[in-house]
Amino acid sequence: MAWPSPDTGPRAKGPAPVPYETWSRWYDRAVWYRRARLQLKLNPLCAMCLARGVVTRARHADHIEPHNGNWNSFARGAIQSLCLDCHNLKTWQHDRHGFLFGIGADGWPLDKAHPVYRRSCDTRITFPIRSKAPAAVSGNRDLAY
Repeated sequence: MAWPSPDTGPRAKGPAPVPYETWSRWYDRAVWYRRARLQLKLNPLCAMCLARGVVTRARHADHIEPHNGNWNSFARGAIQSLCLDCHNLKTWQHDRHGFLFGIGADGWPLDKAHPVYRRSCDTRITFPIRSKAPAAVSGNRDLAY
């Protein structure tokens, strides 16, 4: 007997993701058109270009966190205004790698999903801590640490 998948059954976390063919049509609904138009009206400049100090007119409303076929995330998730180039780059990088490549002024990646922020027990290096305490004097053991 095969064990049930953790994505199905009574203990599954939320509904199963909807196939792409189904949720791709969600962008044709009037709800999305109104929401995207309002986003572009309130924030007419590209958010990613502004983070780099460049002023560019936005033409797309984009989900900040991918909804992955979840209607509630699609309908109520946070969105941002992006220009065509930033939208295509963000979509390509996130779909292909799972994170964005952007680097901030401090030299660290902007996306918290970047592998540099992931910690693994196998890659941690521990160094012994050397005490700078004085060595114990032969006649006085109270000074030994």
